Amino acid sequence: MPASHDKTNRCTAACLRSLWFATLLVAWPAAAIEVVVEGLPLALRKPVLEQLSIEQQKNESDLSPAAIRALHRRAAEEIRAALLPRGYYRAQVTAKLTSGEQGFVARYRVELGEALRIGELDLQVTGDGLADPAIAALLKNFPLRQGDVLDHERYEAAKARLTRLGAERGYLDATLTRHTVQVDLEAYTASVALHYQTGARYRFGSVQFEPGSGLDPELLARYVPFAAGEPFDAEQLIELRRGLVNSDYFQQIEVTPRRDLAIDTEVPIVVKLVPRPPNKYTLGLGYGTDTGVRGKVGWERRQLNEAGHRLATELNASQVRTDLTASYLIPVRDPRTDQLSYNVGAIDEHPDTSDSRRYTAGVALTHAGGQWSLTEGRIAGWRSTYGLSYEHETWETGNESGQTTLLMPNASWLYLKTDNRLVSTRGWRAQLDLRGSNAAISSDVTFGQARAQAKVIEPLGARGRVVARLDVGATWINDFSTLPSSLRFYAGGDQSVRGYAYNSLGPEDENGDVIGGPYLLVGSVEYEHRIFEKWSLATFFDSGNAVDSFDGPYFNGAGVGVHWRSPIGLIRLDVAWALTLEDRPWRVHFVIGPEL
Repeated sequence: MPASHDKTNRCTAACLRSLWFATLLVAWPAAAIEVVVEGLPLALRKPVLEQLSIEQQKNESDLSPAAIRALHRRAAEEIRAALLPRGYYRAQVTAKLTSGEQGFVARYRVELGEALRIGELDLQVTGDGLADPAIAALLKNFPLRQGDVLDHERYEAAKARLTRLGAERGYLDATLTRHTVQVDLEAYTASVALHYQTGARYRFGSVQFEPGSGLDPELLARYVPFAAGEPFDAEQLIELRRGLVNSDYFQQIEVTPRRDLAIDTEVPIVVKLVPRPPNKYTLGLGYGTDTGVRGKVGWERRQLNEAGHRLATELNASQVRTDLTASYLIPVRDPRTDQLSYNVGAIDEHPDTSDSRRYTAGVALTHAGGQWSLTEGRIAGWRSTYGLSYEHETWETGNESGQTTLLMPNASWLYLKTDNRLVSTRGWRAQLDLRGSNAAISSDVTFGQARAQAKVIEPLGARGRVVARLDVGATWINDFSTLPSSLRFYAGGDQSVRGYAYNSLGPEDENGDVIGGPYLLVGSVEYEHRIFEKWSLATFFDSGNAVDSFDGPYFNGAGVGVHWRSPIGLIRLDVAWALTLEDRPWRVHFVIGPEL
């Protein structure tokens, strides 16, 4: 046979073998792999598995038995390497790979051995930062201590925390002159050195607002919470930006410290602002058993002039109340917290127990403190309002009616703290309202009134929470029959004593019609238990009434509910029984919206 023909046959055979082997690899079914790592605490298990190739690739569809064995051979070294940054330099790994009908089991038994500890910690801060109380507090509670297990992640985090704090506090030339970790495996100890030279602390220079904001520079300057020459502090820049965000004037805000323009150690701050569209529209639709179907339509002119004045109007309508209000809003003093408003409105209220139509005009000064944010979920702050309102009301409740004109000074204080403004796990709200009038000063009636409301939400166990509320009111007046129905107290309903209709509880006239009372006392306690991620069951007990005196009588209600944590707040469907009534009738209460 010719040599060329023999060579051709050998090539053909080799090609066939290669094709067969490739086909075998493609057709090989994915092998099931179970990876078991023993001897590791939970804190070490996750980082080890993240670096273990056989764990990360076990679900790949083209993994052959040969590839599994190759991954298994690397596993012991990978486990030891993953433990080194956590301070375990003497870990021993026993590896075993078995196969059967169910697939492969890769088992690794880890003996950690003794952890390597920090024998020497050389922590030094020099420069102006040595006298900074914030840096001193960090050094006092530094995350690394002599005798701690050497954890490289903790070391890097501690180093980053120190340098980040220095930058935030204005040490813009700060450097780490030394940052080393030396490991002595024979002595089995580590030496850590961190030397931080802060240099001089920079100061704020002038704040420059770029043209185009649409507001008077003098008004913008009042949003700045610091003065030129004060020590640089990044928290103050965050506060500046927060105030501008909460103003709702701007859709884009950039606050930039220009270190490149610094003179000596004074850094100018440049602020770029892009206004929001001038008109803001709101539309809302809801339902509650107290109000029935309700809707809201609003329009606001965000900026009427360079002084930042606004105009807002809103129409609210439901089966028991319709109101139309207009407000002219002026930022005053500190525009982040202070606002003067002029308000007019028309309100028509007609629940089953009363009928009221009134026209109002007033002025109010509001001051806010803490962190009231339009965008952040957490809220912790207080707000005080002092106002004067003029009201003319035509009213009727039971067999009492009248037309009343009142000039009422009023004051309100509110404190709110919550971890989530839509559905709170922990939070509380307290509010005190005072108002009154004097017949000698443009009023038909002399009276004084106070109302205090409080609500507390606290977690109970891993899946439960307790909700408690209290509502107390008192009116001082010589002839209660002259007080308009809108200023009287009623009880019953979704936010009062459940099991009873809205405003159905209170003193009655001789015909048995509820006419409201001068005093109010309502309390409630509720336990809610989460059964699924967004679904909960609840049980509650309410008690209270609007009364002629705090001696009572009081009405009790109790029931159960199903609650859903929706994107727009808690949706509550409750069934309550009127325990004080002889036949104990039941009512359904349906409420949508934030609790606090």
